[in-house]
Amino acid sequence: MFSKRLLLVCAALLLSAAHSSADLKIATFNCEWLVRSHLYMKYDIKQEEWVKLPKEDREKKWEAARSAVANVIKDIDADVLALCEVGTISDVQALRERIADLGGRRYPHFWVSKTSGPLKVAIFSTLPFQSRSSEIPGTEWYDEELDANSDERQATVTRGLSVAIDYRGERLHLFACHLKSQLGGHSADAQRLAQASIVRRNYLPLLNAGKHVIVLGDLNAHRQSAVLRRIRGRDDIFADLIQTGRPPVYRPRSSERVFFKDLTRRWTYEYEGTRQQLDHILISESMLEKFEPIRADTLEVKHAIAGTKIPASDHRPLFIVLK
Repeated sequence: MFSKRLLLVCAALLLSAAHSSADLKIATFNCEWLVRSHLYMKYDIKQEEWVKLPKEDREKKWEAARSAVANVIKDIDADVLALCEVGTISDVQALRERIADLGGRRYPHFWVSKTSGPLKVAIFSTLPFQSRSSEIPGTEWYDEELDANSDERQATVTRGLSVAIDYRGERLHLFACHLKSQLGGHSADAQRLAQASIVRRNYLPLLNAGKHVIVLGDLNAHRQSAVLRRIRGRDDIFADLIQTGRPPVYRPRSSERVFFKDLTRRWTYEYEGTRQQLDHILISESMLEKFEPIRADTLEVKHAIAGTKIPASDHRPLFIVLK
């Protein structure tokens, strides 16, 4: 009996050691309208035609779309995953179950934004949350028109949340968000910039206190855009977040590369033949001091919805690996 108990204890210690020495993969992925109530958007079907379909057919289409996205998430194989364009908690739970059914990771910890609209943001994690918020609070003014100062409006981060996790004795504070679409001209651009200010305002106290900060998600902005500069802190006097979509660099006193080795893979979205990076993972300088090297890459979406040529998503996943 004693020897059997000793073997169990040793096995537990070995498993614990293996987990503590493992790398941590953090990813973001836009699931493209994986929302049961608005699934017609994913299939590019008019709403009035969608509602005419038999309920059984709509359910089959939901199952097929969910399986396609679950297969991509299985391929990502991330420890912590931010998801954009997902639906209700029940939708998200169904997605988690399908990932496990396909032999992918089991995510015992998940959190969903409290967005009132159909599109939500979620985080799946193999590590427990030390804190969590279902929103990124605050408001910011923006001008709806360029030359009409009377048309002031207030923006909020309508799709966002934050969590904290512990990894190898370090606490990581993650802010996952899906900013305003690029559709809508100046008004949309101004609203997205205002949202970037709100995200910056929420994480800045943590950054100034020397904490590890990660902002990730579909930011609907290019690497050098005003929105990215604002959300990183490039246009104020406080510390900046680092763009992991940058070329490979070498850290002092190290020969290890960090971030992208192949710059042709940085794109996450293709529109009319133009490839661009709209999904980002931004990290605090403090993380370079603790985790080195940090590798960044994207993943090709190889899965389509069964019986169609519709890809699981029109976005590619982006991930970083912490050593």
